[in-house]
Order: sequence, then structure tokens, then C-alpha cells
Amino acid sequence: MQMAPVYARLLRDVDRELFLVHRQALVAAVERDGNYLELYDVHGRPYHGRASLYYADEGMLWAALLLDLL
Repeated sequence: MQMAPVYARLLRDVDRELFLVHRQALVAAVERDGNYLELYDVHGRPYHGRASLYYADEGMLWAALLLDLL
């Protein structure tokens, strides 16, 4: 999620249809989780480290980049 909005912004100029798909996926993840999380695992769930000692940070300022895409 840290670099996803940057990638989506580049897509906006290169492939508009793919941009819309990625933007919707980003928005859906934020709506589902009720927050802008730092990391997700390969299954699209909020990341947590081994033995659950680390959890993805919440409320990242990177969310401002997502707002720029809307």
C-alpha cells in the first residue's frame, strides 16, 4: 500500500482501464478494513509477522496519495 498509489498514478497516464481496476482495488481494501494499512500479505489480509509480534501500521499518511487518485 505504500507504493500502490504511486504505481496507479503512473498507470493513469499509460493504461486508463488498468488504472481504474487498481484504483478500485485500493479503495475496496480501505473500505473493507476501515483504515489505510501499511502492508498486506499475499492473500490481501492485513500483514502480521511470525508469532504475531508485528502488525501492519494503521492510518498511514500514504493515504493522501490515494485521495489524489479519486
